[in-house]
Amino acid sequence: MVCLLSVAVLSQTADGVIFTEEEVAEHVRILREEGRFARRFLIINADDFGMSTDINAAIIETFQYGIITSATLMMPAPGMHEAVEFLRENPRAAVGLHLTLTSEWENYEWGPVLPPEEIPSLLEPNTKHFWPEIWPLLLHANTEEVEKEIEAQVALAHEMGVSFTHFDSHMGWSNFDFIVGSRMFNAIFPIVERERVPIRETLPLRRWRLREKGIWTQDRINFTISLTPLLGRQRARFIHALRNLPRGITEINFHPARDSKELRKIFSDWQFRVNERELLLCKEIKQIIEDEGIVLISFEPLKILSRESGE
Repeated sequence: MVCLLSVAVLSQTADGVIFTEEEVAEHVRILREEGRFARRFLIINADDFGMSTDINAAIIETFQYGIITSATLMMPAPGMHEAVEFLRENPRAAVGLHLTLTSEWENYEWGPVLPPEEIPSLLEPNTKHFWPEIWPLLLHANTEEVEKEIEAQVALAHEMGVSFTHFDSHMGWSNFDFIVGSRMFNAIFPIVERERVPIRETLPLRRWRLREKGIWTQDRINFTISLTPLLGRQRARFIHALRNLPRGITEINFHPARDSKELRKIFSDWQFRVNERELLLCKEIKQIIEDEGIVLISFEPLKILSRESGE
């Protein structure tokens, strides 16, 4: 199977996966009445919405013509307003918040939503942008400042009318399993409880903690597709994951981007991203999902069920 893409052809007919209210209601019914392990549920999520024009273009394209069912928005990133404009025009596109406390690209940086002087421990010294790596962030971050900045990102999303479905953390800063990492997760746990939305969590014990509070989460997350820059291997790994998808709720995570000179100049992982755009627009991949009887969902049904349990 080779995926030969033509934007001119794809753009003639939108056949992506933006669920209607009725489709989401049916997903909620199945999960509520049959249980989370009754079928093979799959969320295909695109991270980094709002990071740049080329990333935005690919995520919008894969929403409209491809197979992503969800994306996560970076409120502090340079392309955020462009992404929000799409969401205003397409309110049924399911989007979460990609809670952002790092800025990893040397020539393409961003800072916090809050004034920098209010959260100095989250910033690289003598700059107005976030730490570029996870470890300096984890070692230096003040827990109260983490909570303040995340509260500001959530508040800005509300202010801009973003009806977000879930949370996850950019570069996984909330997912580490040791004392410092647990401190970061604990800083945002009250926000998760208050908003009553799912959060991407890789650690089973934390998933149980969330479920004890009535917060629905995925059962597993697959990051393995992007572990090679070779399109053929990415394709093979994706197909293998689909053919062997277990029952329950699985999230497979992607970072698609449209190829351009600017993308190649800024992002060292541009090839991964360009390949993933191609995979997510591949009609043969979509056919495999249908043939396997996999139920594509977004995070919206999990949000609805989380809020029901909190009533």
